[in-house]
Amino acid sequence: MSTTSAHELETKFLNETIDALRDQVDYLEAQLMDTEIQFPPDFGLSHQDKKVVRHLLKRPFATHDSLRAILYADLRGEEPESDTLYIRIYKIRGLLRPHGVEITTRHGEGYELTPAMKQRLRSVCAAYADGASAATNSLDRTEEQTA
Repeated sequence: MSTTSAHELETKFLNETIDALRDQVDYLEAQLMDTEIQFPPDFGLSHQDKKVVRHLLKRPFATHDSLRAILYADLRGEEPESDTLYIRIYKIRGLLRPHGVEITTRHGEGYELTPAMKQRLRSVCAAYADGASAATNSLDRTEEQTA
């Protein structure tokens, strides 16, 4: 077997392993977060903020530890500053409040979106998604008519 063939086989194996690991990450994220929801751009949520909100939507209750795991999995052993999570929740609350969504604190434990708040958030996001798809369909029809 030539060196090139061995290298090609190793590369193929590593690429297959990477693909399998990506599939596992996707599966685990789907277990931890509501990955289907689309947030309106005017919410102003960052990628990390969306992770937190998706986790709150998926779980009946989110502990501090589960939220840190969602947010800081990429840090690989580095500990974030202790108040980072609280600051992020404070920011997200400010972004969701104008849309009638409140995050509830369970002191010393974590955070939750009550069933009513989850429904409210899903309704607002669904209205956005419906409007966005209607706008896209309208643009498609306009383009077809001009073509």
